[in-house]
Amino acid sequence: NVSADSFTLADGQDELRVPMTFTANGIEYTKTYVLKRGSYALNVEYDVANNSGNNATFGMYAHLRQNLMDDGGSITMPTYRGGAYSTEDTRYKKYSFEDMQDRNLSINLADGQGWAAMIQHYFAAAWIPRNEPDTNLYTRVIGNLGDIGVRMPNKTIATGDQAKFEATLWVGPKLQQEMAAVAPNLDLVVDYGWLWFIAKPLHSLLAFIQSFVGNWGVAIICLTFIVRGAMYPLTKAQYTSMAKMRMLQPKLQAMR
Repeated sequence: NVSADSFTLADGQDELRVPMTFTANGIEYTKTYVLKRGSYALNVEYDVANNSGNNATFGMYAHLRQNLMDDGGSITMPTYRGGAYSTEDTRYKKYSFEDMQDRNLSINLADGQGWAAMIQHYFAAAWIPRNEPDTNLYTRVIGNLGDIGVRMPNKTIATGDQAKFEATLWVGPKLQQEMAAVAPNLDLVVDYGWLWFIAKPLHSLLAFIQSFVGNWGVAIICLTFIVRGAMYPLTKAQYTSMAKMRMLQPKLQAMR
């Protein structure tokens, strides 16, 4: 059950809670999405109230799924598209679709600090558990689909008692400053490659433009025009040189 047909973040309101409730066999489940203004991170909360007359055991798991067959860009400009994770011992590690097909990932987070993500060129999605020791990071392959996710330890809820499970989901562009504030090392999903000294300032400029225009597609178009404008003097010099060479071509032919 949902308490309303639609939800709106009102003017002056910074947080919106969207609860959904389901009851079966004396157990009430409430799943709540918590959205914050201007943030690409949302909290997902599960509240379980056990009134069944018996103890009940539950656990939370959340995963991200992608088609393993989709490519990762062109041959000349390849971009990474696949999984990645972070643990207390490993700040950042990619786990490609090929890795998933070769071997399922299974790592326990002793202190509950880490995350599991699916990343592509400009955007990323990541599940971040909230300080749940012994949370498991895992992958699995089902046909042409690959999953990467987090599985939190089970909790036994006595009758008449309740328990909460929660995690944070980042879903949006790779904004390093904002991602670093959501989870340690999450900003490392931005892979600039060996041309990092060019790509990093361009990425910062792209984020700056988006903060004004409010649309990533428009921001990319604006950045393209800016780069072309900056390169115009060099391009003009090249075309001028080519024009002079064409003018000299008849004289060179005559000298032969």
